[in-house]
Amino acid sequence: MSKFGRTKPRSVAVSMAIQIDGPVAATAPGKIDKSVLTISEPRRLRDKAHIKFVGAQPCLICARSPADAHHLRFTQPRAMGLKVSDEFTVPLCRTHLLDAVQQRLDANPFAMRIRRETVEHPFGTMKARMGATHFLTKTLPKVAAEMALSVLAYNLTRVINIVGIKPLMAAIAA
Repeated sequence: MSKFGRTKPRSVAVSMAIQIDGPVAATAPGKIDKSVLTISEPRRLRDKAHIKFVGAQPCLICARSPADAHHLRFTQPRAMGLKVSDEFTVPLCRTHLLDAVQQRLDANPFAMRIRRETVEHPFGTMKARMGATHFLTKTLPKVAAEMALSVLAYNLTRVINIVGIKPLMAAIAA
């Protein structure tokens, strides 16, 4: 019996669509393998060798080389900030890859506007608070520390605006 309470072996998908029969794949200590839960989430496998192999193939549309590995977005459910698994890639030349991006933008012309409003707003706010010019320190570790402090100040301001000061102080004291 495995640590997940299963007695029979399961088939586990590995990169390049190879199937291996055996017990449930072990995950890193302290991590939950969400692919074996009752309501599971798909695994998003990363395999640089497979991406390199796909990139070495000619374009599917025009048979030109070199090609780039293009992830097929419809093959797995969407997730914030996550690409689909590397096993769902096809080779496309740069011309056809840019055409695919342009078609997505044509289908939803407000996508970039929404992205700018939601993703770039925090950076604009932090930049304005810093004086919108440059970092005050030099060397990468000091600049990283300055940026971390700026992000912390931004996040604390957001928490105070959303939750309020009294609930925040009560949560800190608890």
